[in-house]
Amino acid sequence: MPRAKTLNRFNGNRMTVQTKPGRFVLFPAWLSHNVPVNRTSQERVSIAFNAMFANFAETMSAPLWKGTLHLK
Repeated sequence: MPRAKTLNRFNGNRMTVQTKPGRFVLFPAWLSHNVPVNRTSQERVSIAFNAMFANFAETMSAPLWKGTLHLK
């Protein structure tokens, strides 16, 4: 999680998003997340992927861990 001087609704570590058909929700991988059990008879589709941007960790969000970063 990126460091923040003060927490607010844009950088806090908890948020609830109301879903609806056609809504695309994008969030950073470090954010703990879950989806409640589908208790309906309707099909629900979830698509997950990871995206990496060149130099993102070095310029925007340095990781909180120490180690070696291998980027291709």
